[in-house]
Amino acid sequence: MTIVQIVCTVIVAVLLAAQIIIDISWLVSISRAKERAVIGTLSHLWLDIILLGIQIANLIISDNKLIWILVTLYLVLAIPGRFINVLSPEGVRTFIIFNNKGGIIPVDDYSYQYVHSGSGKENLELHRKKSGRVETYTLGIKNIKVIQMLADYYGKYGYENPLLKQDTE
Repeated sequence: MTIVQIVCTVIVAVLLAAQIIIDISWLVSISRAKERAVIGTLSHLWLDIILLGIQIANLIISDNKLIWILVTLYLVLAIPGRFINVLSPEGVRTFIIFNNKGGIIPVDDYSYQYVHSGSGKENLELHRKKSGRVETYTLGIKNIKVIQMLADYYGKYGYENPLLKQDTE
C-alpha cells in the first residue's frame, strides 16, 4: 500500500468509527422514548443508493479491498440516520453526543404544517423556530400515531392561540 492509500484508509476508518458511535447514540436516544412515531423522506436515499452502488463496483474492481469495504460499511450505517426521524412527546430524537439535552430537540423548538408539493403529493414540514430550518417528510406522515402526536404535543406553524395572546393595549 502506498502512503496515500494508508492515509485514506485511516481517514475512512475514523469516519466509520464516528458513524458507529453516532448510530449507537441515536438508538439509545430512541430507546429512551416511551412513545415514538417514525417519519421519513426519500430525498437523500436515492443519492445514497447510487453512492453505495459505486462503492460496491469499486470493491469488486479495486486491488485495495480494505478501503472500499470500510467506505461501503460507512455508507450502509449512514443511510438510516439520513432519511428517518423519530418524534416523541418530548421532542424530536437526535444523536446524544451532539445534543446536551439527552438526544432530544424539544417540542417547543418545532412547529408543523401539512403542505402539497408541486406534484400534488402531501408533505409534512417541521419548522425549527430558532434556526428557521424546514425539514420535509413524505413517509409515515398519515400514520394515526404521527397525527395524534403532532396534534397533542407540537404547535401548528403560523398559528397563535387567541386565548393565550396577551393584550398589548
